[in-house]
Amino acid sequence: MEIIKYAAVAESQTRPALLVKVSAQSGGEPIPLTTDQENGLKDYLHQVKDAGVLINVINYQPDKLQITIRVYYDPSIIDSTGTDITEGNKPVEIALDTFLQNLPYNGELILQSLQDALQLVPGVLVVNIDSALTAWIDPLLGRYGSFTSIDVRKVAVSGYFKIDSLSISYIPNV
Repeated sequence: MEIIKYAAVAESQTRPALLVKVSAQSGGEPIPLTTDQENGLKDYLHQVKDAGVLINVINYQPDKLQITIRVYYDPSIIDSTGTDITEGNKPVEIALDTFLQNLPYNGELILQSLQDALQLVPGVLVVNIDSALTAWIDPLLGRYGSFTSIDVRKVAVSGYFKIDSLSISYIPNV
């Protein structure tokens, strides 16, 4: 039975060690391994690693995202709530979810790429990401740390992001 669905290995930038980011999956989304699963992985890695190699397993809850966006829209296609007037769905929110789902595990969230993806939505004329903030689990505190601004791009400490708060202002382009 496959337990680990997502994994990424990178060298630590702060000390001589390998960072092994791992997640299981539930409902098509990454989730942390259970404590027993994580302990089993650590034991296995200890057995197969070369002598002297330090390994830090990162098995965290997702990094939280808080995003504030302004969307200038064509009122003949999208209404003031962001609803497509013919389909009845919210295409900007769907595009945002799709973008994050397609982001590779431990991949880099690039705000310009997100903005570009949102501008492909029919009826969307201009997109401005006013604010993008992220917070991750601090293992020393056992809870999320403070939110920090994403300037241009960011790799999730946990390997994946989840939207914590989304604010979209729809402005008719008239």
